[in-house]
Amino acid sequence: MMKKGNTKLGWFLAVDLALLLVALVMLGSLNRDIANATYLPSAIKSLQSGSCATTGTGLTCTVSITSVNTSSTVILPLGTLASRQAYIGLGDWRFTMELTNSSTVTCTRNTYDSGGLETGTCSFQVVEFQPSLVKSVQRGLISMGVNGSSFNTTISSVNTAKATIFACGIRDNGGTNSGSGAYGGIEGWLPSLTNSSTLNISAALGGSGVVSGSFCWQVLEFR
Repeated sequence: MMKKGNTKLGWFLAVDLALLLVALVMLGSLNRDIANATYLPSAIKSLQSGSCATTGTGLTCTVSITSVNTSSTVILPLGTLASRQAYIGLGDWRFTMELTNSSTVTCTRNTYDSGGLETGTCSFQVVEFQPSLVKSVQRGLISMGVNGSSFNTTISSVNTAKATIFACGIRDNGGTNSGSGAYGGIEGWLPSLTNSSTLNISAALGGSGVVSGSFCWQVLEFR
């Protein structure tokens, strides 16, 4: 016959064993959940960098990249550089950088340095977002007329609360290069979405020469 003290001990042991069994079952379930967990993917699908240089009178250079989905990809300019050989090429550091197709980036520099005395280099990153995060990407060039200050282009309507502008460079046709100091050129620019279907670029065009140019833009709308 089991004594009273032994009965209590047996009851406590039974409870402890039951709790241990529950803990083991819960631990096993947790391990399965961790093993089978689906994590959120990175917002970035791919990231590539590149650069190219124009020489002499050449105005463009191209870089081949690994193919991307152009509907969810933007170009981010990293910087530009011009070799200083003569003052008539002061603007050669201005480039536009465009994703011309799924595997090509084209850089285009200023057009007014007819002497071609400088080498211009552009550097960029190609950022491909996860397609599931991006609703649309629009891109193009805004032409800036002679000595204007505000220029618009119409885009497909976007949700301005989920859309952002990625500038992809600017180039101009400069002013005079006669050595008189009367240089023109784009001295500043400010892009904005004025409404859901209008992109505006405000530009400061300086100098006494004839000034015109192009602003490279991308509008990405997230879902």
